[in-house]
Amino acid sequence: MKTGNFSHKIPSDKYCRVSIAVGDPKYGDKPDFKIDQLAPTWKLLNAFRNEMITEEEYVAQFNEQLSVLNPKGTLEAIKKACGDKEPVLLCHCGKQHFCHRHLVAEWLENGTGEKIEEFNYGETPRYHGRIIKGVKHSEEEPEQSLEWSLFG
Repeated sequence: MKTGNFSHKIPSDKYCRVSIAVGDPKYGDKPDFKIDQLAPTWKLLNAFRNEMITEEEYVAQFNEQLSVLNPKGTLEAIKKACGDKEPVLLCHCGKQHFCHRHLVAEWLENGTGEKIEEFNYGETPRYHGRIIKGVKHSEEEPEQSLEWSLFG
């Protein structure tokens, strides 16, 4: 599984484009499907954009949103929906920016042990919604139906 943004040219014969964004993309290829449960709420996004909450508060609130989901069940449901194509979780932000997709990737990695790369960037660790540049994963770092059995 990978993450990326809508501006990436992602070959549809090999990859399944999965939107985890609040809004629909206005550029690039359309996603194959969308998972609203992995997107921030408009309320959370607007509070952050309007500087009503800090980045740390955003991380805490978004992680609380993810805490009601089951990472293994979520990963299995995504893979099942994508069939033989590799899933790419997509949103609007650039790879070097603070972004909820990095929080989702961290949550999935921590909850399943599966490494999640950034598309065209390779394996790299993430921390609190950011890619840590120049650092690779260590070797020591540590699947339900599409009826969205993402909960418990």
